[in-house]
Order: sequence, then structure tokens, then C-alpha cells
Amino acid sequence: MYMLGLVPHGLTKLFAMFLYANQKHTKAAKIATIALVLNVIVSIILMNLMGVIGLALAGSIGGVVLFTLTVREVGTGHFFDIVKSKKLIYLIIGLIFSAFLLHFINSLLMDWIR
Repeated sequence: MYMLGLVPHGLTKLFAMFLYANQKHTKAAKIATIALVLNVIVSIILMNLMGVIGLALAGSIGGVVLFTLTVREVGTGHFFDIVKSKKLIYLIIGLIFSAFLLHFINSLLMDWIR
């Protein structure tokens, strides 16, 4: 569950730096505060319902909210300009291939260990 929020958290860092570079420190701080408060509330609710998995899911939900608010402030046009890049498509394909390769290697190692 936690892994779902890793990409939004990483991309948020990049777009937050864009906000800082454009002298929008207060906007970045407000967005982070909103996401933090929402994350705490969702964490408490999901922790009681689902336990540890709920905490991981709440972190992912908080990351997606933070990413959404940050991209909205930066501008969706900038986001889509980045997404349309050919290099990004190659990167995504490479990451997917690497994930399958690592999963295969993990399976082989686990079978070898047992």
C-alpha cells in the first residue's frame, strides 16, 4: 500500500522546488499543511479500521493529495509538458522492465534459499 504513494511523493518534491524557485513559499507551505492534516485524519481513521495496512494506505492517499494540490498550483500545463516527453516514456518502460526483472530475480533467490 505504501508503494502506491512513492511516485506522487517523488514528483511532488520536483514540483515543490518549482514553487520555491518562483518565490511561492507560502503556497508550498499551505499545500504541505493541508496534506499533512488530511494525512493525520485519514491515518487515524484507517488505522482503526485496517491496522498497519491502513497507515500505509493513508500515507499514499496523503501523497496523492499533496501531488494533486502541488500540480494544481504549478499549473497542469507544465505537468503535461513534462509528461509528453519521449524520455519520460522510455524511463517508464525501463522502470517497468526493471520491476519485472527484480521480481524474477527475487523469486529465483527465494527458491534457492528455501
